Amino acid sequence: QGDGTLRLVTGFAPGGATDRVARIVGEKLQAKLGTTVIVENRTGAGGRLAAQQVKATPAGQNVLMLANPAV
Repeated sequence: QGDGTLRLVTGFAPGGATDRVARIVGEKLQAKLGTTVIVENRTGAGGRLAAQQVKATPAGQNVLMLANPAV
């Protein structure tokens, strides 16, 4: 996915508060950056699976992780 698409990864289930925030942020980033933003929900292990996915992302791919610091 070195096409400029931005993946926004969150460690929480779809439909929850963090997912809603991720989708709002994704829409704003998409409008500001002029690129496609895809929200990916990677649940499990208290967010560690999402963090591992972000860490393992190959160079040249755009990825951010949205975390909830209150958890």
